Amino acid sequence: MRTPKHTLRSNLPKSGPDHPISAREAQIYRYFWRLFYLLLAVLIGMAIWDGLMAWTERPIFVYSRTLIYWLSWLSVPLLAAVWLIYRQRRISGPVALLMAAVLGIHLYAFVIEPNRLVVREQSWQPAQGKISQPLRFAVVSDIHVGLYSNRWQMHQLAERLNQLEVDAVLMPGDFTYETPQRDLLARLAPLGNVRHPMFYTLGNHDEEAPGPPLTDDLIRALDQLGLTNLEQRETTFKGLQLMGTGDLWAQRVQLGRVSSLRQRGPVLVLAHNPDSIDLIEPVAGASVLMISGHTHGGQIRLPWLTERILKSHSVHGYVRGFYQQPQAEVFVTAGTGVVGIPYRLGMPPVIDILNISSR
Repeated sequence: MRTPKHTLRSNLPKSGPDHPISAREAQIYRYFWRLFYLLLAVLIGMAIWDGLMAWTERPIFVYSRTLIYWLSWLSVPLLAAVWLIYRQRRISGPVALLMAAVLGIHLYAFVIEPNRLVVREQSWQPAQGKISQPLRFAVVSDIHVGLYSNRWQMHQLAERLNQLEVDAVLMPGDFTYETPQRDLLARLAPLGNVRHPMFYTLGNHDEEAPGPPLTDDLIRALDQLGLTNLEQRETTFKGLQLMGTGDLWAQRVQLGRVSSLRQRGPVLVLAHNPDSIDLIEPVAGASVLMISGHTHGGQIRLPWLTERILKSHSVHGYVRGFYQQPQAEVFVTAGTGVVGIPYRLGMPPVIDILNISSR
């Protein structure tokens, strides 16, 4: 027996008594939400799987982060949901536009900007001392292989570095972010394909501040890929002195050698946290430039608020770019990865090209 039309119509979702929707639209509506809840269950399952795979000492923290990451994909079906609800006249046009705009910005910050790798040119001339020849360094920091990264991003980074005409690549730390233990070398493998010399130090997430005890495994992996460890070491590269130090939060900063090195000429110091500059003794000698990351440029760039937050997490409130301190100059790169939340907005991943020449 067929259901009378008036009975079918009375069971359909309505925005009001004068706006019933068609049977076809009602069917689409029902199937959409069934698929939505199925997708929600799948994403929660993916979040749990990622949490199980992570090498971490903080399981609750990790599971909350993997949930943020995987549930962020719901922005796509939620955009469709806004359109369906609007079609049913349940919300007005301006409200639908506002909701779509918020979801669109979220989707951009989650999918587009974190994958929009840019290259920026910077210049530095030491105020004191000379170098034998102009040099170009690519500065890459905070790649954070782990919870929020994917393999395509690492291949993109390696390919872009190979396209650049630079003398070497400088990497001041934070290679990891709760990365799977068994996958560490594989995740970092694209760095082994970079054709330039690469020098590195470690960051707080690499040295358990916070993070799992992966420091030794990470150093072995990076050495196997051909990168040169500068932590608590020094070298001369094409006439320019390079040295590195451990992370400030991990209490591994050792910068006593800077004073003697600067008597020989300009020095580049790799130190993940820019606040490490305060541990350099302000003595006479050639110029020192500390190259750091750590801040991510705030990761989400909001007027006034970003600077205020960074000032509460840093002695000097570093964001990105050059800073002059009595002991030395600091250059802070915004890095390429993300932590905390899987978003970048107004602060895309960046490779900074540092052009160094004498005055």
